[in-house]
Amino acid sequence: MASSAAPIARDRPFEHPAAWKATDFAGKDDVAIELAPRHMDAFDAALAHLDARGCVSLEDIGRNDFPLAAIADDVRDW
Repeated sequence: MASSAAPIARDRPFEHPAAWKATDFAGKDDVAIELAPRHMDAFDAALAHLDARGCVSLEDIGRNDFPLAAIADDVRDW
C-alpha cells in the first residue's frame, strides 16, 4: 500500500560517519556523472519495463524490476 505521507524535511545535517559532506569533495566533478545517449536509452528501457509490469509506486519496485544490463558495468563503476 502506497503511503500518502509527505517526505520528511530535515532541519539539520545528518551526523553519521557514512554521511557525505561538501568538504569531502573538491568540486562537482567528484560527484557528477556524464550520461551518454546509451545511458539514457537504458533508463528509458527500464522505465518501459516498469510500465509494462504495472509498477505504480516505489514500494512496488525492486532491483529486478529496473533492469540496466546494457550499462551494468558503468553503474558498478559509479
